[in-house]
Amino acid sequence: MSILETQHGKVLELANGGGRGRARQHKIVSIAAAPQFGSPRNLFSAWNEIADDIREARSIAVLSDFDGSLAKIQRQPGTVRLPKPSRAVLAELARHDVMVGIISGRSLADVRKRVGLQGICYVGCQGYSIQDARGHRISLANRNERRLLATATQQLKEKLAGLEGVRVEVKEASLAVHYREASRGIAGRAKMIVADTVAENRGLRLTGGKKVWEIFPGSGVDKWTAIKFLLSREGHTESLLIYAGDDVGDEPVFARMSGISILVGKRRATAARYSLESPVELRRFLERVLAARKAQ
Repeated sequence: MSILETQHGKVLELANGGGRGRARQHKIVSIAAAPQFGSPRNLFSAWNEIADDIREARSIAVLSDFDGSLAKIQRQPGTVRLPKPSRAVLAELARHDVMVGIISGRSLADVRKRVGLQGICYVGCQGYSIQDARGHRISLANRNERRLLATATQQLKEKLAGLEGVRVEVKEASLAVHYREASRGIAGRAKMIVADTVAENRGLRLTGGKKVWEIFPGSGVDKWTAIKFLLSREGHTESLLIYAGDDVGDEPVFARMSGISILVGKRRATAARYSLESPVELRRFLERVLAARKAQ
């Protein structure tokens, strides 16, 4: 089963098996009016306002970014793991008929390994790589886009070789250049190289994150694209959506979703309605969500 592309708010799915070769369309959850950027409210102080919504919702979808949201950011990304208490509450939510999903900029294989839960949804590469709750994998990058990324990857590996503290990470449908360990001068040189390479390869899109530049195909897929697809695929288009994230890549979700949007970490101007200070606070909130669902 594969996804070829997105068009006009619909996802085209090419099904294997029965109906082979026929494209069918999944209806996408409606996009609510985007809230203006502003200062989010502390979520715990607003708990009494949202607790009834959580208890009374017929179904709930709990989706979250990984690094900086569910797990604390580390200087070495390879050392990040999902804390056991957070893994336990996510697993328990899934057992109580809550749709659970991890929406990450990491590769799909990497985030699956670090979370380690079966029967939940995963999204990698900022939306381009998807795995549903039954383990079916979907890519939103087509063959030409993957070929273009491969060309840029080879160019950047050659151009950035020897720049201390700069690391190129190849993912299924994107390319990341990390510079957390680089000096300011070297990071500046790397930034120019990355920008020039993207300009030379038309059809690629450059975004920034926390000490990382990411290069994607230019088709406009993001985390919200993947979330809309998964909500439809999992039968949760009418569910109360809870989404938590900490970075600029989460803003398209905050801006378009309806439900409970949560900025994790340092407060800033955001489209999220609520804020929490840390992954620990997010886990405590999810424990409250679980208790509310159990009390039904």
